[in-house]
Amino acid sequence: MSGAQGVELTVTSDVGRIDREKVLGYLQGESYWARGRRSEDILRTLETSLCFSILLGDEFVGFARVITDQVTFNYLCDFFILPEHQNKGFGTQALRTIISDDRLSRGMWILFTKTAHEFYRRLGFVQDDGFFTRVMVKHRPE
Repeated sequence: MSGAQGVELTVTSDVGRIDREKVLGYLQGESYWARGRRSEDILRTLETSLCFSILLGDEFVGFARVITDQVTFNYLCDFFILPEHQNKGFGTQALRTIISDDRLSRGMWILFTKTAHEFYRRLGFVQDDGFFTRVMVKHRPE
């Protein structure tokens, strides 16, 4: 997908392309789900998950993290497009690319969100009350 002046959108799992400062800044300062998460914890998740940088040319414009066993289970988390690049179709293109990644094509996808339900529905996600009635959680100790 082309952005301004025909620059191509790239989605890459090359860990060297992650702009750690922008990821920390967005997750800790702008997201509702990771506010208060410690920097060292966020940086650790970058090492233990399949991460995708979303680039417009060489400019870092977004990020997604997938927790996966690459066979049965893909959990999409920490997905964002920086505010100045939102509403341009980059999120849709990036998520389509991530979902179709060969390493993730076999497993079931899940995500948790308080917002953007219509965005995810357009990409094939549905609310699955049957599955989530079986989910149990154990929260980490405080």
